[in-house]
Amino acid sequence: MERLECVDEVTKEFLLKKEKRIKNVVHDAYTLIGKELKEAQQTLAKNGYGCFQEWVRTCLGIGVNKAYGLIHRYEFINKNPTIADYLESLPVSLLYEITKPSVEMSELRLKAKNAVLKGEVRTLKAFKDLIKTVETKASRSESKAVIDKLTKDIKSRSIVVPAKSTAHLS
Repeated sequence: MERLECVDEVTKEFLLKKEKRIKNVVHDAYTLIGKELKEAQQTLAKNGYGCFQEWVRTCLGIGVNKAYGLIHRYEFINKNPTIADYLESLPVSLLYEITKPSVEMSELRLKAKNAVLKGEVRTLKAFKDLIKTVETKASRSESKAVIDKLTKDIKSRSIVVPAKSTAHLS
């Protein structure tokens, strides 16, 4: 790899192994943090305390959206044990994006999510580009359908031109 051209091959291999190991440690940590946050959230809810968000912000210094992203990531990995290793190998930002509850409400986003799960998309940028492409195609398709319908409606209507009246008003 060109970013390591300043070192010999043995050192390059060593660094690549370290890089992979560090990334695995980070991914494992995100999953474990998500699990801990989920357990804390459940305990606070079970005991009738409505202070999870406040606790996350003030005691942990984590943004609420980040905390929920970690929880959703953990839950998704936990629900999909057969592909857990694959999911954990994805960029954290991509996994946050595909595990947002709002993804389930959009057919286009679900298709993009499935592309990630099939291994066809592996970066957040590619995911967003796919959504944009699909939305553009859908928009064009919808526009074409509207134009086709209007054209059909216009053709099906007979245009009646009122005749000039020959009667004179007295």
